[in-house]
Amino acid sequence: MKLIKTLALSVFASGVAMTAAMTPAAYASGSYYGAIAVDRSTGETYVAIDVWGGAYGAQFAALKQCGERSSCAAIQSFSQCGAVAYSPGAQNWTWGAGSDLQAAEGQALHYTDSILKREACNTY
Repeated sequence: MKLIKTLALSVFASGVAMTAAMTPAAYASGSYYGAIAVDRSTGETYVAIDVWGGAYGAQFAALKQCGERSSCAAIQSFSQCGAVAYSPGAQNWTWGAGSDLQAAEGQALHYTDSILKREACNTY
């Protein structure tokens, strides 16, 4: 019984230490991610921002909004800003990421006929 109490206390203490370690400096280090998912059959876009822990978590959050459709894909993850565009002529999705919206959009607008579909930035 003493071992269980000791383990429980250690887990609790670790959680407190992790919470205390999440200072504004940790937020600025790029630990928060965002992602944009696209339903390629409808053109609908889905965004997740400020997801703690990494690009895969952000992609999962964006895909979750898209639902169970097999035509959904997470096509851009970002630590600061991201954008996606569609080119009707090339029938292709393009994307970009950058330190601000202008940089992300500049990368996403790859073709001359590209149409910006979605952009987003993390708030941390």
